[in-house]
Amino acid sequence: MNLFNPDSPFMNALGKMFDLVLMNILNLLCCLPVITVGAATTALYTAIDASQKDEGNLVKVYFAAFRSNFKQATLLWLMLLVLGAVTGYSLLVSLVPKNVELPVLIAAFVGFTLWMMFTTWTFPLQAKFENTVLRTLRNAVLLSVCYLPRTLLMTVVMMLPWLLMAWAPVLFLRMMPAWFLAWFSLAAWINWKLLRKPFRDLTSDHDEVNAEKVEV
Repeated sequence: MNLFNPDSPFMNALGKMFDLVLMNILNLLCCLPVITVGAATTALYTAIDASQKDEGNLVKVYFAAFRSNFKQATLLWLMLLVLGAVTGYSLLVSLVPKNVELPVLIAAFVGFTLWMMFTTWTFPLQAKFENTVLRTLRNAVLLSVCYLPRTLLMTVVMMLPWLLMAWAPVLFLRMMPAWFLAWFSLAAWINWKLLRKPFRDLTSDHDEVNAEKVEV
């Protein structure tokens, strides 16, 4: 088999890697204003879905999803940002040596972990389903509990760079090019795979997950 044949497994894998790098760079650029993180993340999941199905031009898919989800995804992100700032600050304060009290530390860690779990579900749900802001948040809370093992795995995937930064800073710095080139799109790709079964359950559809938004 010709290794460089456009249809060869090698070239297909290379194309997928290029797609991940492209989506990662797009996502990082669109996240720079901070306020746009919600819309950018929703667009990333939409583009990941299109990439896995080999559908459409990914740049066009990404920016179309960014525009169509901007208002609601931004509102979701701002609400989550406030909650995340509170839980994150509580965790940081509880880690200061003079403030360390085990019950407080545990409560702060649990609060931050729950926030990460809800956030991990929120933007894939926004990308996939047509719902109000409050219903999307409610579904994120309920589904994160209903699919707890899967949720914890998705959360670890999303938190991996920050866990490395905390526990293995040297390794984190050595992997810095990977974070900027492909990690966030790769994490979204992994999590979207993990979400296939829950999404099939939600839509009562055992075929491939439909690309169009549906109301749940």
